[in-house]
Amino acid sequence: MHRTLAAALLSCVAVAALAGEAQAPEPMDELAAFLDRVQSGSARTPQRFGAKLPAISSRSGRRTVEPTLDVVAGRLDADTCLYQLRLELRWSGAAMDEDEAETGGRSLIQKAPCATLVQEVLGVAGYEISALERRLRQNGRFAINREREQV
Repeated sequence: MHRTLAAALLSCVAVAALAGEAQAPEPMDELAAFLDRVQSGSARTPQRFGAKLPAISSRSGRRTVEPTLDVVAGRLDADTCLYQLRLELRWSGAAMDEDEAETGGRSLIQKAPCATLVQEVLGVAGYEISALERRLRQNGRFAINREREQV
């Protein structure tokens, strides 16, 4: 009984200590704040956002992908925004064949209504990252040749 009470008290103290610490914002929260600034910014003034995302390991642990998100966005006029989303990937781990690159990724350039810019870019970024995680974890390896892009 005393051990359970002591464990509960320690848990409460740990939670209180964690709550008191200022935690760094998540990359997607930072991206949303960046896109809010773009929405309210001046026309024809592009802005850039970049963030390293948490590494993703294959199920076997033999290969790791370190994604970097890079977004350039700006207002074309009062209603229309333009953005470029680039997800750069750097592989590490298991030895790769000669025809496999150590870097690659996806790049997308889109026009979007400024009113929905935040939702659209977050949706695309979230989809690309989750698809990458799913392919890497389900297959146990990453299909580099299909994802590679010249850097």
